Amino acid sequence: MLQHVGFALPPVLASNDTSTHAGIRKVVAGFFTPATVAAMEPRIRELAREAARNASDELDSSGSVDLVQTVAAFPPAVVMLELLGLPVRDLAALKRWGLDSMELFWGWPDTDRQL
Repeated sequence: MLQHVGFALPPVLASNDTSTHAGIRKVVAGFFTPATVAAMEPRIRELAREAARNASDELDSSGSVDLVQTVAAFPPAVVMLELLGLPVRDLAALKRWGLDSMELFWGWPDTDRQL
């Protein structure tokens, strides 16, 4: 269905095997120098502690907790957005978009899903 209507994702970093890969990688790498990543360590620890507290609170109140959603789902997105200097908002929508994007890059959505 997607091929029939001419849908194609542009080559970006993860899917780029063209001559533009090196240039894109160079631009992106500027946001992730060893110094900038090391400087994020206190923020990463803060996010991890907050996520652990949330998991503990949820476990205390309901008797169970989904560790993936409560602990692991959002801190990486927050760190990436902050490293890129982008606003952190609507993380649930960002995660949905990310999963949908990965499905388009690497998945095999059926015809109904493609529509």
